[in-house]
Amino acid sequence: MKKIPKSRPSNQKHQSISLCMIVKNEEACLGRCLESVCNYVDEIIIVDTGSTDGTVGIAESYGARIYHHPWEKDFSKHRNQSLSYAKGKWILQLDADEELFAGDGPRLRKIIRQDKADFYHCRFHDINKDSSIHGVFYLVRLFRNGMGMTYARKVHNQLLTSGREAYSDIRVKHYGYDLSPEAMEAKHLRTTTLLKEMLAADPEDAYCLYQLATSYSMHREPEKVIEYGEKVLELRRHKCMNNDYFLTAFHTIAQAYYALNRLEEVERLCREALAIYPNHLDVYHLLASIYFEKQDYEESRKMCLSFLEVHETLKRNPSLMGNTYCHSFTLRHKIYFGLACIHFQGGDIDGADDFFRKGYEDTGKEIGMAEDISRFYLKHQRDEKAQLWLKIAGAAGRRKGKAPSILKERKNEARIPTISLCMIVKNEEACLERCLKSVSKYVDEIIIVDTGSTDRTIEIAASYGARVYHHPWENDFSKHRNQSLSYATGDWIFQLDADEELFPEDGYILKDTVRGGKADYFHCRFYDVKKDGSVHGVFYLIRLFRNHMGMTYVRKVHNQLQAHGVEAYGEIRIRHYGYDLSAEQMEAKHIRTTTLLQETLARDPEDVYSIYQLSASYSMHREFDKAVEYGEMALEIMRRKQLKTGFFMTVFYSVAQGYHSLDRIDDAERICLEALDSFPMHMDMCHLLAAIYFRKKATDLCRVMSERYLRIYNAFEKDPLVFGSFYCHSFSKRNEIYFGLALIHFLEKDFESAESLFMKSFEDAGKSPQKAENICRFYFSQQMVDKALPWVKIAYQAGLSVDSVPSLLEEHKELYMDIGKSFLKEGDLKTAADCLQKAADEGLTAEEQIEKRLLQVSLYWRMEATDELIRSLESLNVIVGLNSRRTIETLDDLGQIIYDVAELFCLHRQWSFAEIALQIALQIAPTLFDPAKFDRLLQGSEHKTTAST
Repeated sequence: MKKIPKSRPSNQKHQSISLCMIVKNEEACLGRCLESVCNYVDEIIIVDTGSTDGTVGIAESYGARIYHHPWEKDFSKHRNQSLSYAKGKWILQLDADEELFAGDGPRLRKIIRQDKADFYHCRFHDINKDSSIHGVFYLVRLFRNGMGMTYARKVHNQLLTSGREAYSDIRVKHYGYDLSPEAMEAKHLRTTTLLKEMLAADPEDAYCLYQLATSYSMHREPEKVIEYGEKVLELRRHKCMNNDYFLTAFHTIAQAYYALNRLEEVERLCREALAIYPNHLDVYHLLASIYFEKQDYEESRKMCLSFLEVHETLKRNPSLMGNTYCHSFTLRHKIYFGLACIHFQGGDIDGADDFFRKGYEDTGKEIGMAEDISRFYLKHQRDEKAQLWLKIAGAAGRRKGKAPSILKERKNEARIPTISLCMIVKNEEACLERCLKSVSKYVDEIIIVDTGSTDRTIEIAASYGARVYHHPWENDFSKHRNQSLSYATGDWIFQLDADEELFPEDGYILKDTVRGGKADYFHCRFYDVKKDGSVHGVFYLIRLFRNHMGMTYVRKVHNQLQAHGVEAYGEIRIRHYGYDLSAEQMEAKHIRTTTLLQETLARDPEDVYSIYQLSASYSMHREFDKAVEYGEMALEIMRRKQLKTGFFMTVFYSVAQGYHSLDRIDDAERICLEALDSFPMHMDMCHLLAAIYFRKKATDLCRVMSERYLRIYNAFEKDPLVFGSFYCHSFSKRNEIYFGLALIHFLEKDFESAESLFMKSFEDAGKSPQKAENICRFYFSQQMVDKALPWVKIAYQAGLSVDSVPSLLEEHKELYMDIGKSFLKEGDLKTAADCLQKAADEGLTAEEQIEKRLLQVSLYWRMEATDELIRSLESLNVIVGLNSRRTIETLDDLGQIIYDVAELFCLHRQWSFAEIALQIALQIAPTLFDPAKFDRLLQGSEHKTTAST
């Protein structure tokens, strides 16, 4: 039985939360709702209005306190009953057909601890039956208990709020549209009946009229939508009423006219809505559609671009949306599609391609979008482009695990070749399931040779239907691999180790590769993944090959397949987690590997492959002297025997890296240059030489190697086969090359190029906060504060995205002042206020401390955060030496204090501060302004006209 926690650690500051709900026959969805929230509230209060199904039992299983009240056709009355039983300091109100987004529960505690408001708007996502989003909007669902806040209206009830207001980042899914036709019909009848009863009591109840229009819109009765909706708008115009739901009403009525093909009426209402609320996203979306239908492509394009601009604004600052229901917030991809069609109509095919691509990416690379684009091009007889998008749809289908409908029409009667997955394992319970889960759906049998597991390895293998064969470990990897091949019955062999996994979207590529049968064996692309998830290196190995052709493995350790037949490089990608081990496991792996290699070397002292692998093993173990010793041995044999293989290229890196780590820079340079003579595409050598030349202050040579690295990188992106099968360590280090080039340009006083390259480095590092911080610290080290400060902001924003604070800001909290001022200029008041609050006085000058308080007073006035405004003003008074204990009961009291502050600044000839204070005071209490007094006080300043104006 699931229960919420009965007790919490003793903490006087703990802000308890009561979940309050009303329910009736909600067994189908109540469990989902409670499961999403039960771990984040202190009590669950449920008012049941007559359930006859399993609702009460489900509620009890989550520890809810249940109160029974007969249904009285009044949602507000029952909601208020639930509030009356709540003991928590805060109320969270949910309906049974709602649930918190996964991951948003902990935000509840964070928000109430911040104590910034008395009630919070939460962001709702209306979910359709197909899981698409019907609309986005905000509702107040989190509020303080004990402040007298209650619900009003029998249906579509509203909370009568009081106190401080704020918009939160808590998200709620609403499944009110995920109902059967019968349930939707019952809901419609119940809602419209209650609304008409309320309307009979007050025929000019605008909110009831609006909700009736909305209900009929959902019921697809456009005539009734217009009947009730136009009454709403007439009331708004006649009584000059302004509420968020009027803005939604405009769109609802316009949609009804659109359904009746009355396009002129649609345009009239949309234009009226935009005159009131220029950020009405739904209206831009609708206008773009009607202008396109009218073939007024230029107007349609303007509406699309306006939509994108407003969308970005609302994304940055959701509070601008208010409580307006937004149907089109998640439909940006349709705007991109429309822009693509417009560009195509104008003959700009490249522009069309660009917007189609943006639309496809905006859907998260959905199959349906790719299919729609393909169909568009087929319709317009652009077969080549249609085929391209057909392939993209196929790739999207493979990622989602389903075939696109446009592809299902093509039937392939050919027999599908079978695949045997072959593995050897021993005590791999930590990673075997991850491996098998990634590949099991795409192979026809799983063959596992176990060499002595004592943990759960065999149990995990059996759960995936594997055939397990037991062989004692004989210190010979190849022998055991060949044993696994002997049991395989499939047409093809796919070989994996337990610490590897197939990329999620590449299972279908595996199937397609064997269906195509263009070769007898395929190299697969490997990514060595570190503990932190970064890529250590990229390389190719043969892992897919035909069965029954006599291909087998050789060498006891670091075994190799003796391949023959037609060779090819495939698109199959595999992650290798061999470095994601504990220190003890890495040490054991090192000892095991080097011991087996030394045994092989004892039998054949010139076995260059074993010598190379010893060098690589010691390099990974950070024994660079031994890495150099064995690496030079391998190179000497290779030179003498004129050997040229993939691992020959990798050995150069082990030796050069070893010399570099031992500070033998000239030797490292020598090896790198020799490697580039043998293999001009050796990216690792370019990366290492760039570092060597920068250290030697040979900036021209550093630039040459950096640019060569970038050319090779671009070539590899276009054709991964340029590397062959040798290991590339520096593929994920392009950001370091950009950083180095930025430093070179900086030294040459080309600051613009330096800044551009720093940005490239930051973006290529995945917008890492650490990278931004490094750039910032560099600028500070050069006393270029104006260059450093924007990077402080970038580091801060990058840190927010990963929930971390850059160490630079922890060390110098006064920098928050500069960030806050920047956000203020951009109009992001909330973030600006947060940053100014964090700006520590200890690092600020006296004037900066005054400026900080003035900015806070101005900000909090604009944000209508009265308590914070008064606290900031009191703090400012203390700093400037005014009486901080004056009573504030009215806006005039508040304004007079700020006028006094402005006067004091004038007397001290602090003109800029005086101007800021005057501007604030004039907004708060304009009637108290004394022009003559301030003309006299501002005598001699540049700001005299401010007072007169």
